[in-house]
Amino acid sequence: MVSNLRIYVGAKNTEECFSGFASNLFLLISSCQKTLKTLDIIINQRRAKHICSTLRRLLASSVIEKPLLLDLTTFKLDWSSSRSDQDTEFYLLTSEEATLFQFLRTQSNLKTLSIPSIRQTTELLNSVPTQLTSLSTCTTVMIPDLLQRLTILKHAELRSVTGSALTLGINDNVYPQLRSLDIWGFEGSAAIPQIVGAFPNLVKLSISASTAAEGLYEIGDDELQQIIANLANLESLALDFARISDYGVSGIQQSDCENLLRTKGVYMKRSLSSLNVFPTGLPMSSLKRK
Repeated sequence: MVSNLRIYVGAKNTEECFSGFASNLFLLISSCQKTLKTLDIIINQRRAKHICSTLRRLLASSVIEKPLLLDLTTFKLDWSSSRSDQDTEFYLLTSEEATLFQFLRTQSNLKTLSIPSIRQTTELLNSVPTQLTSLSTCTTVMIPDLLQRLTILKHAELRSVTGSALTLGINDNVYPQLRSLDIWGFEGSAAIPQIVGAFPNLVKLSISASTAAEGLYEIGDDELQQIIANLANLESLALDFARISDYGVSGIQQSDCENLLRTKGVYMKRSLSSLNVFPTGLPMSSLKRK
């Protein structure tokens, strides 16, 4: 009785290796669809058509032969990119996205969803199950709309996100349901105050900024203090490509530091350049929790 199925197809596999792959995958999923709860697929992005072909056949068989019994709680589709593909943004074809959206609409008990870059953001918004508690995606627009739709979402992982995309439409809205937020490829440190204000109940925050170029860093001393001062429940903080000095931590309350250190949840990737020699932090007396 298979309940968890994880399929990994490396980037080095040639097209010949995929001869009959979609048919075999269809037979495998069909044979355990009554018990399958987790479907985790990592495949070379240039072979995505084979996965969509399998999903299309599952949907077609449910109409022609019998109802689709597949009732997942976790569905993940991610790319295993080759070195030549790492700097290339890859999207599914329009027809492939349509198949993915149709499949998602059949999964009424889905709790965890991870999907790659999507062009048809309106369709994504209409297809994402509202009962999700964990979402990982690479969309750069309509994030506030997604958050408003997913009222019980606890964890969000957003890849290739700009500050403007994340804050666009948030205004003064607050999303107290979110407990964990991972941001990859973040750009726009000016959005930090609005981010910490919109997600006041975060327990875990991870921000991986875009690679620092010419000494420009997205997260610095001021941003660190804003994060600590406004997120009262924070237990884990990870900042990648940050430029933090002793001036940045000098104004943080001792109780806040002890809370993070007690959970061993502090991680800051060291900068390769020298530390800022000018003080930018606030004195301890002026930093008060809101």
